[in-house]
Amino acid sequence: DAKPKVGDKIEVEVMSVRQGEEAQLTLSRWRHELDKRWNALDEALAKSDVLTVKGLSKVKGGIMVNCCGLEGFIPASHLSGRDKNVDLDSFIGQTFDVKVLEKDRRKHRLVLSRNELIKQEEDRKRAAFYEKVHEGDILDGEVSSLTDFGVFVTIGEMDGLVHMSELSWKRSVKIREMFKKGDKVKVKVIG
Repeated sequence: DAKPKVGDKIEVEVMSVRQGEEAQLTLSRWRHELDKRWNALDEALAKSDVLTVKGLSKVKGGIMVNCCGLEGFIPASHLSGRDKNVDLDSFIGQTFDVKVLEKDRRKHRLVLSRNELIKQEEDRKRAAFYEKVHEGDILDGEVSSLTDFGVFVTIGEMDGLVHMSELSWKRSVKIREMFKKGDKVKVKVIG
C-alpha cells in the first residue's frame, strides 16, 4: 500500500490506551490492514476451498505467493504433484490455483499446495482416457523408460507397460538393444 500523506483519511486499529497525565493512544495502520487481509482470506475460503495466488519469489524449499494480499508459502514438493524436477522460477509472476495446507492467523502462517488440484486434474484426464481407449485398440506412443522387465510407453497423458514377454517372439530379449527412450512405437492395448 502507498504511504499515507498528512491529511489523508486512513483506517487504523487501536493497540493501547494510556490514561492520566501521560495519556497516549497507540494505533496501527498495518495491524488493521493485516486483519482486513486475513478476513478477505476467510471470506474467500467460505466460498471455495480453491484460491488463486500469484508467485512472488523463490525461497529456500519453495516459493512465496500473494494470497488475498497475504504472503503464503508453497513448498517445492507441493507445486507440481509427482514431478520432482519442478522449475521454481517458472511460477514467479504467474497466477495459479491452490488449496490451503495450513492457516494460522495468530502466527501469520499460510502454507498452500497445488498437489490435490493436480491429482484431481490427472484423475479427470485418466477417466477421459479410459472412456475412449479400449482393449484391442492400437495406439501411437513414445518410449518413456526402459526397465529389466519391460518398456514404459507414454500414450497421451498415460504411461503403459509393455512387458518383456510382449516385446518380441524371441525368448531372450535385450530391451536396451531394441529400444531407447524417445522411440516412437505402436502398441496394442491388451489389458
